[in-house]
Order: sequence, then C-alpha cells, then structure tokens
Amino acid sequence: MPNVKQLIDGHNKAILKKAETAQPQQDEGKKCNCRKKEECPLNGECLVSKVVYQATAYTQDTKETYIGLTANQFKARYRNHQMSFRYILPQCLANLTQPIRH
Repeated sequence: MPNVKQLIDGHNKAILKKAETAQPQQDEGKKCNCRKKEECPLNGECLVSKVVYQATAYTQDTKETYIGLTANQFKARYRNHQMSFRYILPQCLANLTQPIRH
C-alpha cells in the first residue's frame, strides 16, 4: 500500500508529464492573473514556469517538509496541489481505514 509521499510523488510525475506535452497559453510579460493580487501565492509572480518550491505541512504530531518542482506555470501546480489535498488524499485515507474484504 503506498504511503502519502509515494502518492504525492506519483501525482507530481503525472502532472509534469502532462506539462511536457501541453503548455498553457500565457501572455508574454504577464506575471500574475490573480483576481485578488494580495492573495497571490507567489507575491504577484504566479505565472512563472520552471519553479522549485518548498512547503511545510503540519499535523498534530509532526511537521513535514515537501520540496517539489514544476515545468509548467506555478499557479497551475498550486491548484493541482489544492485539489489533491481536498479530494484525492481524503479518499486514499478513507480507504486505509476501511476493513479489507475478501
């Protein structure tokens, strides 16, 4: 059974593979398209590509550091992380707590 790190690594690999085949269109020189500029995850430069980033995740007992990279726009990667934490990860954790049926 894969652990959370393996799930995230696999997800990152799939996203980066997609990014190699289809780059989203971006206006030349435009650095941010956030509706609320004060909420931009990269202080007004969220449309930058080829980024290595670091995030810290806290639980009740531990603190984990995650380092990731993206070939496509950071904002697209950031949205994918948000979606995975909202939808994919809770489903995986729910499956871990269910009894195995034969």
